[in-house]
Amino acid sequence: MNQDLSFDFLEQFKEQSLALRLLRSPHFALLASFLHRAFLAKNRRAIPYQELIDALEHHLQDIADSHGPELFPKSARAYVDDWINSRGGYLRKYLPLQSDEPECDLSPETATAPRRIAEPQGRRSAGPGACSIGIFRGG
Repeated sequence: MNQDLSFDFLEQFKEQSLALRLLRSPHFALLASFLHRAFLAKNRRAIPYQELIDALEHHLQDIADSHGPELFPKSARAYVDDWINSRGGYLRKYLPLQSDEPECDLSPETATAPRRIAEPQGRRSAGPGACSIGIFRGG
């Protein structure tokens, strides 16, 4: 790693890194578990917008059944729209060619964050810092 890990660099990195914003999000567990379930576990690149909302409704219901409905009080559509807009940027919404139904896909950086989290679980000898090291190395 050739980058100087100065305070200023790390402050800027903290604000600009989508992976770190995801990790710091108050909805981190919801975001990571849902995006993993919807996209990564099923090896899907894109999901129709309404299908994604429906899937999140089911995920939110599963969480509400275990932890209570007050944990995530907004609608599934509101969360998906937050994750699409510039505040989140975790998802991209677009209209595919020859289609009138929008689809969503993961931003590249968002797609790698849950994998980085899951990786150390499979390789316990890597140690608890393996996820953080991967984020600093960019991979």
